Amino acid sequence: MRGIRPYPIILDKDGIEKKECHWCHEFKPLDEFYKNIRYTHGLQPYCKDCFSTYSKNRNTKEKNKTSNLKKYGLTIELYEMIYKEQEGKCAICGKFQDVLNVDHNHETKKIRKLLCSGCNSGIGCFNEDIELLFRAAIYLTEQNK
Repeated sequence: MRGIRPYPIILDKDGIEKKECHWCHEFKPLDEFYKNIRYTHGLQPYCKDCFSTYSKNRNTKEKNKTSNLKKYGLTIELYEMIYKEQEGKCAICGKFQDVLNVDHNHETKKIRKLLCSGCNSGIGCFNEDIELLFRAAIYLTEQNK
């Protein structure tokens, strides 16, 4: 349950209780979620369709792509196209990676480029604050003399 924010149950205009799926973000009737008492409302955070997709791809590289691409509005084909344009290299450090992370603006949700996990995490740790990143670069320059 850690890391998964509880989605509220709502009533639609027909009086049907619905809940938002944590992966596809669609509001679906409660019977479209598996029961699980560990989670809020006693239901899985993911709808049966998304859970099924996850289960089928659980141990494959495709799982990493399909489970996350949907939230960015990307298809596997579009991801592959961007990956090929970048020649499999991180847009920041330039290192080749088998799988790259989708970097996006957290406010606008606009996709920027693909990054390795280290560079993607680094940007996240600095809260995407350009001034703070510049200050960190200046600090490293001064300290590495």
